[in-house]
Amino acid sequence: MNEKKSEGMDRGMERGMDRGMDRRAFLKGALATAAASGAFALGGCAPAGSADASSDKEAAGASLIDHGVFKNIDMAEAEPIAPVDPPATWDGEADIVVVGTGGGGLAAMNYAVDNGSTVIAIEKNAEIGGATQHAAGWFLLPGGSKDQEALQYAYPSYPFDINAFMRAILPNYQFSIDDELLKNIALKAGGVMDWLQEHDGVEMTCRGQAFMDTKVISGEHSQILGMQPTCLAMGACATKKGADLRTNTTCTALVVENGKVVGVQATDKDGATVHYRGKRGVILCSGGFGMNLAMMEKYVPTALDVATFGGPMFYHTGECTRMALGLNADMSGHDSWCGWLAGFEEYQETGEFWHYFWDGATQLCRNVWLTIDKRGRRVPYYATDGKQDCPDFYGGMGDTGVVAAQVSRMGNRYYQVFDSNYPEDVFAHGLSASASPVTNTDNVPKGSLFSGDWLGDVEKAIDRGVIKKADTLDELADMLGLDPEVLKESVAHWNELCEQGEDTEMVYPYNPNWLTPVQKPPYYGARLGTSLGKTMCGVRVTPSMEVVDADGKVIEGLYANFSTAGGMVGESNYCTGLYNTTILGGNAMSWTTGYIAAEAALQ
Repeated sequence: MNEKKSEGMDRGMERGMDRGMDRRAFLKGALATAAASGAFALGGCAPAGSADASSDKEAAGASLIDHGVFKNIDMAEAEPIAPVDPPATWDGEADIVVVGTGGGGLAAMNYAVDNGSTVIAIEKNAEIGGATQHAAGWFLLPGGSKDQEALQYAYPSYPFDINAFMRAILPNYQFSIDDELLKNIALKAGGVMDWLQEHDGVEMTCRGQAFMDTKVISGEHSQILGMQPTCLAMGACATKKGADLRTNTTCTALVVENGKVVGVQATDKDGATVHYRGKRGVILCSGGFGMNLAMMEKYVPTALDVATFGGPMFYHTGECTRMALGLNADMSGHDSWCGWLAGFEEYQETGEFWHYFWDGATQLCRNVWLTIDKRGRRVPYYATDGKQDCPDFYGGMGDTGVVAAQVSRMGNRYYQVFDSNYPEDVFAHGLSASASPVTNTDNVPKGSLFSGDWLGDVEKAIDRGVIKKADTLDELADMLGLDPEVLKESVAHWNELCEQGEDTEMVYPYNPNWLTPVQKPPYYGARLGTSLGKTMCGVRVTPSMEVVDADGKVIEGLYANFSTAGGMVGESNYCTGLYNTTILGGNAMSWTTGYIAAEAALQ
């Protein structure tokens, strides 16, 4: 690994450590990037019964491949992780073992204790909540909850009709989705929201298609970590009722006896190897593999064409998926993924493959500017302000459509250009919080990954060279790798549109307040791809979230929620369609499918 990549890894580690995260737990998330460059083997990749990790690495030389800007991807990091035999003595026993405490894991924990069962939950980070706590709210497109009934909301029309819903939704997935799985999730989701709100400390407000934490709506809590209050409340409810929660504990293998998954092997907070038995099964709620380049190459290869950041969080490294593959689990949702706007291309220079969603420089470049492809042709932008006449993205969010439009251009990259008025213009565009820098830091939880200094984040991006700054357009074009004449012509034409105050070109025209000219030097620009939202490929599951093997048989004792499970958006879904590409977004899908898995395991 070159020196710049090592420095990039260190910067990422500092961000994680600043949050109070255990060093070993953070390394589990960070090593996937380093391992993909051939420098490390992932922790947990050499469980008992498998070959020695070092000899594996020596034999893996032939498995190093390149994909675009990503060099020396070690495909050994996508290989299955073998199960282990039961120990002589278990370190803990419960009805179920849950791996991961994002929304799905918290739902499974609470379902268990609410119904008189016992549960051990392990979490490799120092805190609960996973990626779920970083979500802004809960998307519930189908309807069916009590609050939605009161508002007479359902999709596509009220009253809710599951067959009408399915007919409206299936075309979004090219009819390649398991319709029984989708149907079960759609029927369960409203009831899961009702159940969630029965727990102490959970306060959600319904806004039709979506729910948000009441504290976020009131301004008491920031949209940054918008689901954190709910996660903390559900964690407290579960442990109060007897759930055994073990943080800083990393799952390293599944334990199998007579063909049935009966528990997990893990490394605890002190570095000791421990074994926990799940008498009724194990539920994998560990998220996807958006930080594992080898798994992305194997299962979502088009994402590597366009993704310049992994994610959604740095600890989504895919080991639990590989453990299921060690039991011959089938995979579903091949080449399906979602992304967010504004991924800086810097991996080949600095080794950076992850930035926080709310990073100020990223927010700046999620905004609407002169946006062109390599030929100087404008690239569409769909509204996040609810005012533009834009495609129906189920909630006024055009983000996923923007990504598909932008990264499908030549070279899978697009270019943004703006001038020195950007500190004022970025707010004049009137876009939502997901596409504008956050300036109010008073209600942001302490210790978050959010810096609170968006202009400082931009300066750092300029210093790193991912946002270019130049005194002339010729110089800027050279820095961006564009033909200077193409850039100057594009800017001149853009300024003419700004002068006339009306976008007469695009199928979905820019709003007039988006037309801010590029006139005042210094000029700024960025060459961008996407930051990965989620990997939508994962282990195949039944409608009850039981993991299925390659022969179509249920792997007894093993369950998985989304997005360890896959197939929620069908096959080959290129970052578009529904809000965050699923009928429940990412957050509500995690909670709902974790609930379904626990219900099935404990029946």
